[in-house]
Amino acid sequence: MQKRYRPVNISRMHEYEIDNAIKDLERRGYELVSRGRRDRLSMETSYHDTSRQKFKYKGMGLMTKYWAVLKLKEEPE
Repeated sequence: MQKRYRPVNISRMHEYEIDNAIKDLERRGYELVSRGRRDRLSMETSYHDTSRQKFKYKGMGLMTKYWAVLKLKEEPE
């Protein structure tokens, strides 16, 4: 009986990093199930050490995160 493994979920901040991680796992015997990217708006602030109000709102920024799901290739018995 073969041991069953759960899929591997990976996430990176840059697209070239996720490409390198996928290539590395494919060399180790995994296959790509799905991949994508997640965009999120986040609040940006600046820090001022001398003022009473330490953080000041600068605006909204877009944060992108890339993700992929890989699973171990099944070997024929």
